[in-house]
Amino acid sequence: MQLERPREVQAAVLDGHPVWIGPARLEDLDALVDLHLDSFSKEEHFALQLGHPFIREAYGWLLTSPETEVLVARQEDRILGFTAFCNGYYNVPMLLACRRTVTRGLLRRPWLALRPEWLMRLVHPPWALLKRLASSVLGWDPPPHRKVAQIAFTALRPEAQGHGLGAALKQASIEVCRTWGAELVVTGVRRDNHRARLLNERAGFVEDPRQSTRRLIYLRLELKPPGANRS
Repeated sequence: MQLERPREVQAAVLDGHPVWIGPARLEDLDALVDLHLDSFSKEEHFALQLGHPFIREAYGWLLTSPETEVLVARQEDRILGFTAFCNGYYNVPMLLACRRTVTRGLLRRPWLALRPEWLMRLVHPPWALLKRLASSVLGWDPPPHRKVAQIAFTALRPEAQGHGLGAALKQASIEVCRTWGAELVVTGVRRDNHRARLLNERAGFVEDPRQSTRRLIYLRLELKPPGANRS
């Protein structure tokens, strides 16, 4: 299903020039990859451990999949920040779509396949695999899943921080998820990334301790449908 794309809106004025938030374009691919590489370290983000080709293919998928969206904060021809999210959980679809570069990355660094973070992503949420096994082995029909959207990546250039653009990108992504019909939005941040955690908490996210780990904090936001009373 092709999802309706959001419209571009003005979010701020920096140095006398407006900053607009709206959908990314295919020609933004290089800028998005560069900003991702500048914003995350290999220790912080598993995707970087697979190498630059995987990052590039992953953002190509995020820009072209009918079930994903990338919003950017744009000032003239420069991207100051972005957020990428998926109508559903993104980990497995992204790894499958990028399986060629995933395979190459694992052949170069086979020990990555043994890291717990990989297993967590392949069975996220952790009880999903157990539900599938129970259904096939025991004949148990689990209750229907809630409609979930997942925010994958969010990044801002250092000079763009402190001007409300992170909050504007976060709120814009939430509203898109709401129009998709999502009942729940989930995301994750490193425990030592206090800025990202605070940004999410200010947007209404709360920690889900059942999924959080020693290194990662998973957060969730309950959504009401468009037009519903949000008080």
